[in-house]
Amino acid sequence: ALIERTTEDGYQHAISRGEKRKLDTDINTNEHTNQEEANKKLKEQSDNNDEQTNATTLPVNNESNITADSDNYLRQLEIILKRIHTEFYTSYDQWTQDKARGMPDLKQILPDIRRQVLGAVSLCFSHLMPQGYPLEKHRATILARAMGATVTGDIEIDDSGNCSTTHVVAGKRTTKVERAFKYNIHVVTPEWLIDCYEQWERKSEDVYNLHSNYDVKQSRLFTKEAPRL
Repeated sequence: ALIERTTEDGYQHAISRGEKRKLDTDINTNEHTNQEEANKKLKEQSDNNDEQTNATTLPVNNESNITADSDNYLRQLEIILKRIHTEFYTSYDQWTQDKARGMPDLKQILPDIRRQVLGAVSLCFSHLMPQGYPLEKHRATILARAMGATVTGDIEIDDSGNCSTTHVVAGKRTTKVERAFKYNIHVVTPEWLIDCYEQWERKSEDVYNLHSNYDVKQSRLFTKEAPRL
């Protein structure tokens, strides 16, 4: 009976040792598999980041410029948020006095504020889109109209010779640009449009004058990097 019990105990211990070895093997295998999957995900993430960086970062950018730009944007964003806050609660106070006005809605307030940015501007484009491309579908048109600007296909001059066009947003010097100079129209690069949109204010045109060495292909208007809200 003792031998039989000892044999049975040994058998159970052997099973336990075998199960433990199997368990250890499974754990090691799982850990190895999990590590491989983790490494694969990290590599994929790194590849995606590299691809995104290559697609959206301009060659002229450097780390210090990007940091400074972010700081400026955050400061401007604070101003924008304060303005939105003021506009909302001004409208809310008016609504409490007159419920017929309708309760203020941020979905309406935000576009209304942005449409004030270029509300007095009438502009057209030069060397920004292929010939025949639908004007209303181009990113430049969408940005300009979101800021309240009037967008036309060409410089607008009435029968009396008065020019209603205030700006030409151009990618290089063209015949249209030369005409704009004759009428003292602002000629600016697409960066003016983008910065006005991002910073919710009409920027000084002097900083965005079109120069002969300007490369429109480097503009964010043509990259995957969308303008910030």
